[in-house]
Amino acid sequence: MLGVIGAQTEWIHQQIYKACPQGTFMRLPKHGQLHEAVQAHADMLCFTLGNKMVLEPSIYAHFARAERSLESQTQYQTQFQYQFQEMDTFQGLIKFQKGSEEKTVKVYRGASHLQEKYPQNIAYNVALIGRYALHNTRHTDPIVKAVLKEAGYECLHTKQGYTNCMCLVVNDRAVITSDAGITKILRSLGMEVLLIEQGYIDLPGMTYGFIGGASFKIGNCVYFIGDIMTHPQGHDMIEFLMAHQVTYRSIGSNTLLDIGSLRLL
Repeated sequence: MLGVIGAQTEWIHQQIYKACPQGTFMRLPKHGQLHEAVQAHADMLCFTLGNKMVLEPSIYAHFARAERSLESQTQYQTQFQYQFQEMDTFQGLIKFQKGSEEKTVKVYRGASHLQEKYPQNIAYNVALIGRYALHNTRHTDPIVKAVLKEAGYECLHTKQGYTNCMCLVVNDRAVITSDAGITKILRSLGMEVLLIEQGYIDLPGMTYGFIGGASFKIGNCVYFIGDIMTHPQGHDMIEFLMAHQVTYRSIGSNTLLDIGSLRLL
């Protein structure tokens, strides 16, 4: 498993690495045009599907340049080495190596340049639930749309643009979210949704964060950044996970923290 993570504090990185020793992690740089609270959120900066990754243009350019300099390259490397090969202006290949394991990822340069204000900051924040891609489709990056279409996903429109932030996807038919609009859409498709209260999740610089950004799922385990029991519906979330045969682990003992989740490849 290859996880794409934003430039969080070293403490957060180390806690995730310790909790997920089976994973390999790649860091993305901060995006200077976004609000300070989400500059290092991977789910704002990129989109991943299978072995494909769409990067916001400035992140793509920075990533490609870093390969040419060992000094700057090290800021992206965590536990592995990579080689970037630019194929043309809009795409490249990255070969990752960790010990004897190798993985090749096709990287696309997104068409949407992110800006601080909504909706110019949501282009890559798409949630995948089963064979559905949930997003405010009026503002989904066109390269992301093309990748989704090629893979056979059905795009579902919602007014909510931060869909990946909002959704903890338990499995293809079960989701935890604090968004009523998303809940209505998914329940209309026969999915099980646990609707939780807004708030109780830290996001420094904002009033509060969201459950999707404060968690990620690897295999059959959901990892929470912070103690799930600091949330007033912690028991409800644990019961919902257990009902779907999914385990969980809290990383740390503090209040849940929205870090922009991880993108997985």
